[in-house]
Amino acid sequence: MMDKKIKIIFFTGNRAEFGLMVPIIKEALKCNIQCKLIVSGAHLNSNYGNTIQEIKYEGINVDYKIELMKSEERKNSIHEESIEIIDKVGKILINERPDYFFVLGDRYETYAAASAALFSQVPIAHEGGGTITSGGCLDDIIRHAITKLASLHFVTCETNYNNVRRLGEEEWRVCLSGSTAMDTILQEKIVLKSELENELNINFEQPVILFTQHPVFSEHEKSKEQIIESLEALKELGYQTIITFPNSDIGSNDIIEQYHKYRKVKNFKFVESLGRKRYLSVMKYCSAVVGNSSSGLLETPIFKIPAVNIGFRQSGRIRSSNVIDVGYDRKEIEIAIKRCIDDENFKKQVKKCYNPFGNGNASTKIVNFLKCNYKNSNLLRKKLL
Repeated sequence: MMDKKIKIIFFTGNRAEFGLMVPIIKEALKCNIQCKLIVSGAHLNSNYGNTIQEIKYEGINVDYKIELMKSEERKNSIHEESIEIIDKVGKILINERPDYFFVLGDRYETYAAASAALFSQVPIAHEGGGTITSGGCLDDIIRHAITKLASLHFVTCETNYNNVRRLGEEEWRVCLSGSTAMDTILQEKIVLKSELENELNINFEQPVILFTQHPVFSEHEKSKEQIIESLEALKELGYQTIITFPNSDIGSNDIIEQYHKYRKVKNFKFVESLGRKRYLSVMKYCSAVVGNSSSGLLETPIFKIPAVNIGFRQSGRIRSSNVIDVGYDRKEIEIAIKRCIDDENFKKQVKKCYNPFGNGNASTKIVNFLKCNYKNSNLLRKKLL
């Protein structure tokens, strides 16, 4: 008798997590695992680039769309959206009965979807646990909560492995996989420099800044003043700057509103979403990554690119020696960016920076771990250590 074909349902609500999920889905499909994808959140919102098109570009089928009721930007919209996700994801899981429900990261949409899996008695596989970001976001609380809901854990570095174990998870449940960002960078073709130059109307022979700044939940009312400080610094410096749009958290509308006011700045190039490969390709060729996205810490060490991390959003996250931390102050931001461009000693330090996030085979490790454990009768029997 042939072994039963494993079925995994993946959930994605934004471009960042999906970019890290792509290598896992592709590796699972190569191993003849049945994969289905639920898409929700910012992927289906035109204000954030309608990034479902990027999923289709990757050749990955979208099996379910969960379009959330649009509401004004306010805190209780999270409650409404979470209830809707739990209800709709729960119905899908009860109907599909997969072997795993795979989620990545620490978004509130992800937590709601994981809760639906818990209530449906479907084992949750979670990538990205153990990270610490004590910068005022919901991320830490949500991430650790998903860890306690999940049956299997895939972590990017040894520190995060130890953190998941400290949360009381049994050793057999935790896989030190590394980051799938490494898989993309080392295994897939990056977009040619000339192609990016033509498409974005930039010149990599001159300094290019890649900039992304998200709102911070605990201080979302300051999003406007915070983004103005960053934009004024970038404007004053005059370097070519590719500016990508923020995530869909409360406060993002204030940031986007300011972007519209700065559209005529000659050195600014606004892009709602570059897409997974183009984003990493720009990162490879740019002079520095600036803002408060996790990619400034997670992916820049792979390319040996300087990063300027603004504010407290990524406080506590593992970082390498290529990162300069600054506050929401335009002069401080200017000085840090100039150091990335002009300080030869710092640039030499960056070229030697350590990458703690694996060697490019994370998706293989993850899929093999899923295959080895899907018959384990203890997946849903959690112990408190």
